[in-house]
Amino acid sequence: MKIGEKIKELRIENNLTQEQLADYLFVSYQAVSKWETGVSNPDLSLIAPLTKLFRISADELLGLNEKDKRRIELEEKIRNLRGMIFESVNGLLELNETEAEEPHIEFAETIKRLREMIIEIFEETDKYLLFYNVLDIELHSAAQCFFENNLNVSETARKLFVHRNTLIYRLERIRTLTGFDLREFDQAVNFKTIFMAKKHFV
Repeated sequence: MKIGEKIKELRIENNLTQEQLADYLFVSYQAVSKWETGVSNPDLSLIAPLTKLFRISADELLGLNEKDKRRIELEEKIRNLRGMIFESVNGLLELNETEAEEPHIEFAETIKRLREMIIEIFEETDKYLLFYNVLDIELHSAAQCFFENNLNVSETARKLFVHRNTLIYRLERIRTLTGFDLREFDQAVNFKTIFMAKKHFV
């Protein structure tokens, strides 16, 4: 459930009109209407007063279940992984430009550290994101083709020779199984990072 839908549900449960909620938050009723219809989202500064008014946690308001929270934690780890890969590549490029007597030893050590870090991440994330177990060949192919076509649904469906709605169903299945919505750019990047890291390093 999106935050706007949750706000509407809570507002009705508490017998509040859009105008009353708007007055409490010092915003216009039009703003509340836009939240509830999904046109826009409330400012982050309004999360605290909303949770206080409805007597719920921020996680409940934002609709975060355990899978969502685990995904957010994983995404943070993946961002760190991407940073480490970037630093490692830069380090290797700098190493290549030096006149080290035995650069191959430093190269091997860098790759070893990178691989150890990736394995450490997967030992933890595999507890709930078993990519090669939960995704069948059909879903793997859909994800791979979706990446190759720059997250374009229509073009991917054409390349896979399936109806657009069929592809959307497969993407939704991937989201249900892994917690990643590949139609969201940041989530797609993180999914591909661990997908490729596991394929080539683990």
